[in-house]
Amino acid sequence: MKKLLMISVSALALSAGAAFADNGSNLNQNGNGNSATIDQALDSTATNNSNVNQGVGGNNNASFNSTVDVGQIGGNGSSISSGIQQNDSAQYAKVRQNASAGGTQGSNITQSNFDNVAFVTQTTNAGTDNQQSGVTQTGQNGNVNVNQSGPTDNSSVVQSGNNSNGANIVNGGVNVTQTGLSTNNSNVNQSSDASAVVVSQDGSSGFTNSSSVSQSAGVLNSANVFQSANAGNNSSGINQVGSGNFATVHQH
Repeated sequence: MKKLLMISVSALALSAGAAFADNGSNLNQNGNGNSATIDQALDSTATNNSNVNQGVGGNNNASFNSTVDVGQIGGNGSSISSGIQQNDSAQYAKVRQNASAGGTQGSNITQSNFDNVAFVTQTTNAGTDNQQSGVTQTGQNGNVNVNQSGPTDNSSVVQSGNNSNGANIVNGGVNVTQTGLSTNNSNVNQSSDASAVVVSQDGSSGFTNSSSVSQSAGVLNSANVFQSANAGNNSSGINQVGSGNFATVHQH
């Protein structure tokens, strides 16, 4: 039976007279089939902070078939951060961050074992603010989707894992889409067989796109990089070790 916990916090609702109230949430769940939903909203320069741990300590570190959904909205100049750690298999993590009036956003997801999925969406329109996403998966059949739209976008994805014989069998899939007004940075590191990476970067205002893909100790891996910077700079680096690998780079 799946257990559901929902937390909804609004700085305005909790403190009508406080212009700069912060939102903070820490959630720990141990057991299989848990579900957590975090909803945080701000209309000021304050802070949204959320941390969720599933299967970390206690109950044999179980969190099989558990899900996390984090939604965070920030006001002008606000700071938004989300941390998720899931320590089992068949887990799902989704983070949605929107600093529509400008602010700094950060998301970090760590998932262990097999068949895990991570989705990250970050949006901001301000001219100088930063977005950072980090996803680490250690196990088979991990899938990651990162979508960033803002002035400065930074994404890091690491997938690794071994079976009992020491062979790399992650079979991971990574999709990174960045639409930055200033700078797009993407780093993907996979140590696996039959893994795939697609990186799409659009610096349409003529600034900088930078992509790095490392696929090591595996076979039948693929990497596809698409970069558009108009009058700006495109930089792509791909390192593949093994046989039967495939790579394409499109720059314009």
